[in-house]
Amino acid sequence: MFCFCIVTYVSANAYGNEKDSLLQQIDQFPSDDVRHLHAKTMLANDFLLYNLDTTGILLRESNALADMHDHPVERADWLNISAAYNWYRGNRDSAMVNYRNLYQLDHPDIVNRRASAAVNLASLFRMRMEEDSTLYYFSMARILFAEAGDSAGIAHTDYSLASNYYRQNNYHIALDYALRAYEYRHSRLDTFDLIYVHNLLGSIYNNLKDNERTLHHYEKSLYLIGYHPNHPVRSSVYNNLSSFMAWRIGDFEEALRYSQSAIDLARKNENLGNLYVYYNNHGKILSSMGNYQQALDYHQKAKEYYPEDIIDEIAAGVLTSRGDAYMGLGNHIEARRLFQEAIQLATKGKASVRKKEAYHSLFKLDSIEGNYLQALEHLQKVHSIHNEIWEEERTNRISELKIIHETSRIEAENKMLIESNLLKEAVIENQRRFLLASTVAIFLIVLLLFTILWSRRNLKKKNDQLEAMHQQLIENQLRITEQNQELDKQKHDLEELNRTKDKFFSIVAHDLRGPFTALMGYLNILQEDFHTMSEDEKKEMLHSLNKTSNNAYNFTVNLLEWANLQRNRIQVVPRTFSLDRQVEVVISSLDFSIRKKNLDVINKVPSMEIRTDINIINSILTNLINNAVKFTPQGGRIVIEAKKAGNEFIEVCVADNGIGIEPDKQAALFDLGSNYRQEGTDGEPGTGIGLLTTKEFVSLLDGRIEVTSEKNKGSRFCFTFRDQSGDYTD
Repeated sequence: MFCFCIVTYVSANAYGNEKDSLLQQIDQFPSDDVRHLHAKTMLANDFLLYNLDTTGILLRESNALADMHDHPVERADWLNISAAYNWYRGNRDSAMVNYRNLYQLDHPDIVNRRASAAVNLASLFRMRMEEDSTLYYFSMARILFAEAGDSAGIAHTDYSLASNYYRQNNYHIALDYALRAYEYRHSRLDTFDLIYVHNLLGSIYNNLKDNERTLHHYEKSLYLIGYHPNHPVRSSVYNNLSSFMAWRIGDFEEALRYSQSAIDLARKNENLGNLYVYYNNHGKILSSMGNYQQALDYHQKAKEYYPEDIIDEIAAGVLTSRGDAYMGLGNHIEARRLFQEAIQLATKGKASVRKKEAYHSLFKLDSIEGNYLQALEHLQKVHSIHNEIWEEERTNRISELKIIHETSRIEAENKMLIESNLLKEAVIENQRRFLLASTVAIFLIVLLLFTILWSRRNLKKKNDQLEAMHQQLIENQLRITEQNQELDKQKHDLEELNRTKDKFFSIVAHDLRGPFTALMGYLNILQEDFHTMSEDEKKEMLHSLNKTSNNAYNFTVNLLEWANLQRNRIQVVPRTFSLDRQVEVVISSLDFSIRKKNLDVINKVPSMEIRTDINIINSILTNLINNAVKFTPQGGRIVIEAKKAGNEFIEVCVADNGIGIEPDKQAALFDLGSNYRQEGTDGEPGTGIGLLTTKEFVSLLDGRIEVTSEKNKGSRFCFTFRDQSGDYTD
């Protein structure tokens, strides 16, 4: 929220506004004047920190005005303050929508506001532990700050990127960004923010196992804290020094001294937010020294200060530390329970390092109890997780390897140039010797011939070496090219995933809100006018409620199925069943809608026993037949057919004589990014989620789906799937 506060303050004071002046502007200007919008927005900003109710009223009153005017600065300020209001209210999703709308505005006068919105979006995504989106928006903020020429903003995002890469264990990349932030803060002699940077650099060098630089930066932080005794990070520096002394240097007495300083300072300043971290660290050090009961006492104190939203990774580490203390005291039952709970939390939070620590503690516990087979299984888990961590670190260093390979290539080229010059000099020297030798006696001619033969052999050897170096350079270049292609593919996949996610949220926000808005409207009418309405009106109202709730239910079912598909939660479980009877089951389930439109539904599927997932087939048939019912007018006709399609596949077709689909719209039916939506013949809403789910269900069964349609003449949807019974012959 740091950047938001700066942007709002500057915007308000740029106009020289105070509350009295703002109130005069609101009374003076018409309600559709942009200055009226500005005055209400700035007044909402003034109330933001101490009267959220008034802020909300002012924002709601100016909402329509903000949408009406095409003034990017005023629009950006309104979105900025609305986002902050929603954030303070705890409505983080709404805040994200406001910040995203501000970020997407494109105007040269609001570049700094867009950059600040990107920083706040990154912070919100970081709270949701969505690291990819966090890095994306921090990176975009840095680009926008650079465009605006805002060096302070660039330094702020450099520090944020360094912190984020540090949490992802990408220490080399984190170091690069942290050093950039350090250069700016150091050039401005900004001692307050330099304390943050030195503390982060100490933590990065600690993980890179550079003890000298680690100690230097932590001590530099403490030195600068002398100028700012109440700096918020002071306790954190003491705690980091404690961990460094304990786990890197092995000086547990000194570690306890620093840890106790962190606890005392936090309690003195009533800075209780991280007190549980300091207590747990103190307890962990005591366990390493064998003081298990005292360690457990500190772990119990830490429990009093746990935040309600403690993240799974930290909670898993805390449970493992407590378990170690119980194991040292001989309470193996409680220790095992804590280790297993830590593994569950670490798995949930995808915290591989914490999971590895918990399994290693279980290994030690089973070894103590003599459960050697189980201990061996846990040790194998430790090694497996260690390999996963190593693989993740290897992937994260691809970009660094690219730079290393490029440097190696340049060095190799320089080395080739030096070798080439040496060869030329050698040839010149040999020629000189040849000219001199030609003037001497026959004895010297023999010596000259020997020299020439030796030179040629040496030249061939050096040429072979050069050829080998050249071949190595080619291989390195090929590897770099392959890595670049893989990086490009990952970038494309990530961008596609973000676009799909944004479109999915758009569908949910638009299509799920409509039915529920209608439901609430009908219910309000029933509640307020029930006694004054006629029976026919009540029946009509109940009919509308039933129709709307069914639409909402069908959309929700399709949405949940689609979401499960995206998370790979649906597995194919084949079983043998009769396809023609299953078609009848689906037709019966849709009997109400079919009879309502007086449709003629004909099942032409021959009697055949097939083997595949009956639930997936049921979902596909339900979606396709329900679509045919939706887009077929009163008295229409629907036909379901099936046939063998080769040795392994079955083809099923659902045809209707409904309203049909225009040719240029057919390709969009199975595309989430498309905006194409079509209402049914009785006004039934269409969202497209059902066909998307159907397409992915068909893919799960190794099949494909196609559509042929003609406007006002009907549509024919055909899909294939693999029959696993294996008894078909041509």
